[in-house]
Amino acid sequence: MSVVVSEFFDRVDTLVDRSRTAGMRNSYRFEISGAGTWTVLVDDGEIQVHPGGGDAQCVILTSADVFAKIITGKLSPI
Repeated sequence: MSVVVSEFFDRVDTLVDRSRTAGMRNSYRFEISGAGTWTVLVDDGEIQVHPGGGDAQCVILTSADVFAKIITGKLSPI
């Protein structure tokens, strides 16, 4: 599962529709137990991903198994 999660963060900037994030300035920290921690910065359509923790406006905590199911569409994030 950790490989699936890591690969997601390696390419997340290519998955985002920049027109939908235009004007947004947000930061997210994903703490995925069993996989690692990533900080994602959204700045007017541009996406930056940094391995490891950092300050963030929103922190998401979950397991690698649950996160992998969310990103593959097998589980709703809600």
